[in-house]
Amino acid sequence: RESLLASDWYAARLTAQQALDERLWTRHVGALEQFAQKPGYAEEAGRLGIKARLDSARQRQDFVRSATYREQLIGTLGAQPLN
Repeated sequence: RESLLASDWYAARLTAQQALDERLWTRHVGALEQFAQKPGYAEEAGRLGIKARLDSARQRQDFVRSATYREQLIGTLGAQPLN
C-alpha cells in the first residue's frame, strides 16, 4: 500500500483528479455568474439564492485548488491522466 501511494503513477492520478475537479467547479462558478448577470433575472436570481450559491461555489473552487484538497485525495482512486 505504501509503495503504491508513494509512486509517481499514483501521484499523476491524484493530479489528474484535482485538475478534473477544478475544471468542474470553474464551470459551476461560470454558470452561476452567467445566470446572475442575465438582464431581467435579478428577482429570479434572488429567489434562487444565486449569490449565496456563487459564494459557496467560489469557496469550493478555491479549496479544490489547495494543497489540503490534494492531500484529501490520498487513498482515493484518482483519475486516469489524459496524456
